Amino acid sequence: MAVYAVGDIQGCYEPLIKLLDKINFDPAKDRLWSVGDLINRGPDSLKTLRFLKQLGPAFTAVLGNHDLHFMALATGAFDGGKKKTLKKLLAAPDCEELCEWVRKLPILHYEKLETDNGKKAFLMVHAGIAPGWSLKQALGYANEIENVLRGDTYTKFLNKMYGDFPDIWHKELTGMERLRVLTNYFTRIRFCNKETQLNLAIKNWYNYSTKRV
Repeated sequence: MAVYAVGDIQGCYEPLIKLLDKINFDPAKDRLWSVGDLINRGPDSLKTLRFLKQLGPAFTAVLGNHDLHFMALATGAFDGGKKKTLKKLLAAPDCEELCEWVRKLPILHYEKLETDNGKKAFLMVHAGIAPGWSLKQALGYANEIENVLRGDTYTKFLNKMYGDFPDIWHKELTGMERLRVLTNYFTRIRFCNKETQLNLAIKNWYNYSTKRV
């Protein structure tokens, strides 16, 4: 068995299929991991989701911010933001079914795998975790979000998850503020300072390295 990990697929169905053909991927014996953002920027979000869903247990993914945004739009929890590249997916007859499948994906995946050098542990998340979090903490915080997403009030979470604040983790945080900052660490973090305060405004290393003080 081989395990292959890929980055943001972003609805790029044809490049994904070409990549899997190149490595002779066989879902009967191999596994495909994806770090999230399965959809949105590319031209074939609908085809991509349908393909990944039918892979069944051969496919493992974590949620990215674009996947969360899709769920917010599909459920009517949110009506803003970019949705041009998701129109075909949102209008599909199986949109609700695909949304339910995405909703059950984890925020964080942790697994021990056999390698040529013995069994090793791997952790997969879309954006990152706060510096200083232990594995136990990261798993617990991810589980908080997953439980909300799989619960009856998940649309309320999807409506309130947008925003850049609070921008630093405190264990005393509660309610939606707690869930929002945790979600931003797991699915949106690019830069943070030594106090782990998020900087979500700057999106490339050049700007960060030249503008920071």
